[in-house]
Amino acid sequence: RTVCLPTASAAGYVEQGEYGKADTFLLEWYRTHPHDELIIIDPYFKPEDLYLVKELCDCNTKLNINILCHPQQFILDDYLSEWHRIASAVTCSIQMNTVCYRHNPKDGPLHDRFWVCRQYDEGIFCGLRTNSLTSFGNKESLISELQLGEILPILGSYNKYTLARPNES
Repeated sequence: RTVCLPTASAAGYVEQGEYGKADTFLLEWYRTHPHDELIIIDPYFKPEDLYLVKELCDCNTKLNINILCHPQQFILDDYLSEWHRIASAVTCSIQMNTVCYRHNPKDGPLHDRFWVCRQYDEGIFCGLRTNSLTSFGNKESLISELQLGEILPILGSYNKYTLARPNES
């Protein structure tokens, strides 16, 4: 049996050990889509992942960032402490939302990870299917573009969880 190993990887393909490649890819993607709102849906988003959010705010000081994740072992103060440690002077709007199961508050309904940029006044949407930031480089993974037909249901789901009353899931 023969195994063929790739000789070149696509821009969004992150191989094991390429710890900074995903950050570079995500920042470059945002620079080519510098819309005023970014939604990050990542059930495993951790306070230490805010480093990349700070870099995004440096790219666009008018950026509004909304993050939806599962509570896991973190509380809002963990995110606030980390944010004040790394970016106390940043004025971008950042909103943290969590969604969880009533019967299991450390878990929730999210599985996949997405980044969605939107510019409502121009009707522009674009997005990526991605991985959790802290896992890039640990295993091979792929960041891929989303089609509009995928983005709209993702935004619908995001709205359902962020506009719903607490603990409805």
